[in-house]
Amino acid sequence: MLFANLLIEFWTLQAQVKYYSSSEFILQFTFYIEKVSSALSICTLLYFSLQTVVYRVNR
Repeated sequence: MLFANLLIEFWTLQAQVKYYSSSEFILQFTFYIEKVSSALSICTLLYFSLQTVVYRVNR
């Protein structure tokens, strides 16, 4: 769901490129990059916590 939202935002961002001045586009792009990196860090955190739980259960 999260990745679908990010994809949709990316496509709307692509569509908006021609309407933005370059500085505004760069601001939007950095905002998008921040969102992606935070989503990735959340996913990584969840993955490692799940790994820990699975490891403890299997022991």
